[in-house]
Amino acid sequence: VNLDESMDNFFNTLYQKMFTVLNSQYNFDDKYLECVGNHMKEMRPFGDVPQKLGVQIKRSFIATRAFSQALTVAADVLRNMQT
Repeated sequence: VNLDESMDNFFNTLYQKMFTVLNSQYNFDDKYLECVGNHMKEMRPFGDVPQKLGVQIKRSFIATRAFSQALTVAADVLRNMQT
């Protein structure tokens, strides 16, 4: 799973939904909303939140992976001690 791509997709979809809700007096087709999403990086509607959130999530995944690996090693050690 590419975390950067997933975050981009999440914020792109969120922005399109917000844009639609905030402009509910208009009807937008999918092509228009796709164009809005394509220009999101220039407009930066969320400021630096996507970048900061991405860093925090990456750190969380790294910590979770290390914890999971430690639990696996601990289970192996316990199994070896019992035999």
